[in-house]
Amino acid sequence: AQILFKNFKDEINNCDIICAVPLHKKRLRQRKFNQSALIAKFLDRQKFNPDLLWRLVNTISQVKLKREERERNLKKAFLVNKKYRNFIKDKNILLIDDVATTGATINNCAKALKKSGAKKVVVLTIAKTVFDK
Repeated sequence: AQILFKNFKDEINNCDIICAVPLHKKRLRQRKFNQSALIAKFLDRQKFNPDLLWRLVNTISQVKLKREERERNLKKAFLVNKKYRNFIKDKNILLIDDVATTGATINNCAKALKKSGAKKVVVLTIAKTVFDK
């Protein structure tokens, strides 16, 4: 979180809302924390909205899935909380994820935000998986 805060001040300052890739409530109960939400909250407590995005589907772990399987696994898995749908219209959203692998998760989150009227979605992540061919 400190690395993102230090290196991406413009992105943090220029957004209206910060949200994190959500965990399904069952996984959150098991894990007891959402690492992406902890990072997002650190960046700006005032702009952070912990329940802007919901994960509707308790998807299977993405770890061993191929790109196409990941995309299919996450299709329609995310939804903007209905109480914020009017609030995010024309807003710049900063979406935080801990690790980006194929981009399927962040793409589906961004689609849900844009579909609900977000003007722009910028994604920050701590790490990106690099695949060997």
